[in-house]
Amino acid sequence: MHRSRLTQRLLPIVALALLTGSSLAQTAPAPSPAPKAPTAPAAPAAPAAPAAPAAPAAPAPLNPQPSASDDAAPLPTFDEIWLKVLDASGGQAAMEAMKFVTTKGFMEMPAMGLKGAMSTQVKLPDHTLTSIELPGMGTMLQGTSGDVGWTIDPMRGPALVESSQLAQQRMLEKLTRNGSDPRTVFKEITIVGLKDFAGRPCYEVAFKSDDMSFTSFYDAATFLTAGLRMTMASPMGDIPAEMVLSDYKAFEVAEGVSMQQPTRTTMKVMGQEQVVVIEEMSFAPIDDAVFALPPAITALIAAKEQQAQQPKDASTPAAGDATAPTAPANGDQPGAKRPRPRPKQDQPSTAPTP
Repeated sequence: MHRSRLTQRLLPIVALALLTGSSLAQTAPAPSPAPKAPTAPAAPAAPAAPAAPAAPAAPAPLNPQPSASDDAAPLPTFDEIWLKVLDASGGQAAMEAMKFVTTKGFMEMPAMGLKGAMSTQVKLPDHTLTSIELPGMGTMLQGTSGDVGWTIDPMRGPALVESSQLAQQRMLEKLTRNGSDPRTVFKEITIVGLKDFAGRPCYEVAFKSDDMSFTSFYDAATFLTAGLRMTMASPMGDIPAEMVLSDYKAFEVAEGVSMQQPTRTTMKVMGQEQVVVIEEMSFAPIDDAVFALPPAITALIAAKEQQAQQPKDASTPAAGDATAPTAPANGDQPGAKRPRPRPKQDQPSTAPTP
């Protein structure tokens, strides 16, 4: 049961890892080659040729390797980062060409000895289906279809995703919707600084909106997305999570258009590590029937709608209702002891005075 709950909490960000990496991927431009040193001039009549002039120094590479400890270096603005991301990842044409994504690979939880085949199908902007086959546990499914998020777990059965979890997923999906500009999604974007992340210097950028906030790390040398840190909403409360993207490869999105995609995603949640490895990736159209809601999920939706339409229990009086029974007097309360009658202290006694 513990394995199942943990895996289901991690599933919603698996598909997002694929898309987030694709929309924020970049290759580093190659440095210009150093010019050749000029040859020494021929000696005129002198017995010995003059010394050849020193060769000019090679120009610095376009993307020099910065150091996370170099606090004096000026930080780029997010506008500068975003332009580099778009230009080097294939440009807006590559983003717009990516409408469907299908991946095949495996998911592994090393500490638990779990490893199973995994596939993800995505139709932008709001349809996803992720399937994981875990030996001894069965098939786990996670999907979204429009405004509905759902899971089917062989141990827990079908369930609808909480609105807070779905809101987080929708917010991240906006980042990947045909290369949506994050400046139109988040009200605050802050360049935190140059930090070490996953063993390499990265620009740390904090994103914040009304619904969620997270931190993204961009490799300072390549501008590939190195990873994310965020707080995941779950039925058990908010859970800190870290995602590391690596092993980027070029995939052809359309004829003559390719982009860099991470093929290895390492997620750390509640002290557990989950690794997702992509072995195949395609961008061919996906039939809408793939994203049809399973019967068990449609039954849950119907039951939820029916419950919402039921009138409130009329036998329970509302607060302040005039028909609500009034509380009995002190002496009439059930179980209350009646005091023995005695003369009132403020009345004069009728007994004669001796």
